[in-house]
Amino acid sequence: MPSGTGGKLPLIVLDTNVWVWYLTDVDPAVTRCIGTLIRGHGCDHLIVVPLVVLVETVGVVRGRASRPAEQRQRSEEALRFFRSQPLIFVDLNQRTAFRAAELCGEHLLKGADAAILASAELMGAQVLYTYDKGLIKVGRALKGLDVRRPTELELIE
Repeated sequence: MPSGTGGKLPLIVLDTNVWVWYLTDVDPAVTRCIGTLIRGHGCDHLIVVPLVVLVETVGVVRGRASRPAEQRQRSEEALRFFRSQPLIFVDLNQRTAFRAAELCGEHLLKGADAAILASAELMGAQVLYTYDKGLIKVGRALKGLDVRRPTELELIE
């Protein structure tokens, strides 16, 4: 177990864009890096997936195909992947929605980005991995949540 966690594994969140990069394998080096995070679930850390991330990811990977049949296939594959993973899926409850609304106003975030950030913050995640420069910038203003790119992999201690 990682030190300093009192025997509990640290929580991490992967933003929609991280899952999309992983599932579409655009860059093999990035895919390997993200794969390291995913394989670490349950031993190095626990991955929390806000349900808005699941929905966005399935929609985005679908959009990367040109034909409707291929779009459906990509969506189904992404959904099958998530269903097969022992990840921690979290609902957008009232508390999270209100915190997300606050973050929208305070930092001029889009709704889904604010919901993901609020979910990570309220679940007590240590790290939110994202390629979104706006979220990384906002993350600098938050206490207790490290928002960074997955390629800055320093495994959580």
